[in-house]
Amino acid sequence: MAQVAPFIGTRYAVDRLGDLSLVLTPPYDVISPEMQEAFYGLHPQNLIRVDFGKDLPTDREFDNKYTRASSLLEQWKQDGVLTVDDRPSFTAYEQTYRLPDGSERRRRGIWGLVKLEDLDAGVVHAHEQTFDAPKCDRFKLLRATQCNTSPVFCVYSDPQERIGPILEEEARKKPWAEFQDREGVWHRAWIISHDRTCKAISEGLADKELFIADGHHRYETALLYRDQMRAQFKHAIGLQPYDWTVMFLANTEDPGTSILPIHRALARELDDGVDPDEFFADLEEHFVVIPKKINLAKPGVGQSLADRVARAGAKRPAFGVALTGGRAALLKFKPRQNRRDLLGRSVPKAIRALDVSILHELVIRRAWVGNPEIELDDQDIFYDRDPEAVVNLLRRRRACAVFLVNPPTLEQMMAVARSGRRMPHKSTFFYPKVITGLVMREMRLP
Repeated sequence: MAQVAPFIGTRYAVDRLGDLSLVLTPPYDVISPEMQEAFYGLHPQNLIRVDFGKDLPTDREFDNKYTRASSLLEQWKQDGVLTVDDRPSFTAYEQTYRLPDGSERRRRGIWGLVKLEDLDAGVVHAHEQTFDAPKCDRFKLLRATQCNTSPVFCVYSDPQERIGPILEEEARKKPWAEFQDREGVWHRAWIISHDRTCKAISEGLADKELFIADGHHRYETALLYRDQMRAQFKHAIGLQPYDWTVMFLANTEDPGTSILPIHRALARELDDGVDPDEFFADLEEHFVVIPKKINLAKPGVGQSLADRVARAGAKRPAFGVALTGGRAALLKFKPRQNRRDLLGRSVPKAIRALDVSILHELVIRRAWVGNPEIELDDQDIFYDRDPEAVVNLLRRRRACAVFLVNPPTLEQMMAVARSGRRMPHKSTFFYPKVITGLVMREMRLP
């Protein structure tokens, strides 16, 4: 089903730069303005200048952050900062990291070139909604650079683990690159260019369905670019460079792929007229409500409540609620409730199974806002994977209520994606993020 191939990569010159953590970044969509500024100051050839450059007051149509990105890639190659592989290759990639509970995990996978498939073709599946502004940004960058600077991260299911032995063998060798990033994640990578091994990788992935974990905007941008180029070059014969994109592929059987929860905080403006007693009383129809009293000024209180939610949510949905006065509760969804009746018969089963669907419909819309028809946007809800960060919004009076959640499982994400539907906004946070710029792919090269 999936067509996966090695490619000629463009990489930073490790022997010249040494520590790649100075020049590589996380994906653009998790970089705050403060982080962007920090990466700019870290190294003059940091990839932030290419993948997520600054807007300048002097920018115009033919001189802007996208044209600067293209020029920088060429300049860095001329200066020897970037090098081009002499033959097609895959890149084996390993990340070792710690979860919030302190446990250590390791994820391994393969960077490769994947043929683009329409999202309704049954080969590549999406689970997350996309938005026009990020796609416009990524399209302008792709069009200007004709380079995949950041991979789409996909998972696939292979109980036989056909790629696993290859990754294990590579991991015994000296890595091409090894470094630790700002969050303490260790990255190691090996270049695989042996013809027989490359063929085994392509064949081992050929019958797989791919599920986008991170990079929905990048994937849809690649489809848009492909379609525009096909329209422009109608008589091109065979597959062209724009028919492919770079992906990092990891097996769901590998326990190293983690999904972290994304907690919610409601903006102060949504506090108008809400009676906490009535709110908690309304919740008792569908939840066992266990009252708590927390000290918002005490460090660690958010993580402590999140830990309770994790333990309570092992078998059925559970949520933590905290309000500005320190009033809090643990909510446990009552068993034997018909989710189809509660959430609507038009909502697919895969969506009804998600904790965040129950949270937004029963807890936020009905119990807190009192209007099941309301549509809340990012001005109304703050999102953060750190429970302390959302509780801190209560401390600073920037939020009126906090909701701590458990993450969906990989199986739930895949079920939603396979159904052709999308999860509610900010439902998943795959961790750790795949580094940007480890190996890039220029469409002008073979």
